[in-house]
Amino acid sequence: MPQTLEPASGATPDFRKLLRQGQKKDPVAGKKIREEEMIRCGYHLTAAEQRQFKLLAISNGHSMTELLRRAVQDYIRIHKHKLPKE
Repeated sequence: MPQTLEPASGATPDFRKLLRQGQKKDPVAGKKIREEEMIRCGYHLTAAEQRQFKLLAISNGHSMTELLRRAVQDYIRIHKHKLPKE
């Protein structure tokens, strides 16, 4: 009998297990996982943080999005050893 990848109602999916099994769809959204696709994300900053961040980004010739993406990439690069092996 094939194993079902659907989580029981109310249970959270085991994303690491799904990735190991080669799961190609996000079990929550039901959409295909595309590694290179840009996905819109939301984040919360205080008004002062947002204003200062925007002013610094613009004054250095960058967008806030570009700087956030670089920060996330740096964080992933530094902590990548903690991720499950593919």
